[in-house]
Amino acid sequence: MGRLKTAALLLLLTAAGLCHVHAGTVLLTIDAEKDNDPEHLRELNIKVPATYFLLGEFARNNFELVRSLAKGNTIGAHGYSHESMLKLPEATIEAELTLTKLMLEDATQRPIKWFRAPLLETNEILHKQLVQTDYTFDRSDPE
Repeated sequence: MGRLKTAALLLLLTAAGLCHVHAGTVLLTIDAEKDNDPEHLRELNIKVPATYFLLGEFARNNFELVRSLAKGNTIGAHGYSHESMLKLPEATIEAELTLTKLMLEDATQRPIKWFRAPLLETNEILHKQLVQTDYTFDRSDPE
């Protein structure tokens, strides 16, 4: 089951009283990376704050949806094309990070500081490029 479907199922079960979330804060993060994710996001109609990690391609193809998601939520970058950053030359990594940041900032009208690596794969070159392109928070660890 895809991550969006799993999140939707959890939200529906909780709303129906069939699943209980313990008191405290639940952090809902969603990676939008598939062609049909815009449709799923609209169907989910999530009403609680969440963090959305979006591809640059997603922002290019879904500008108004990204603008809408930014209202009351945190938007982070997830690369431009969902290619493994470990396989890309350093200049391409910098270009992906910069282009994605610019596209998301254009849609959200606010700085993009959060990043989650495609496939959660990172290395020192990526971390160096994140600092150089002004990302503050990296949520690429698998836990």
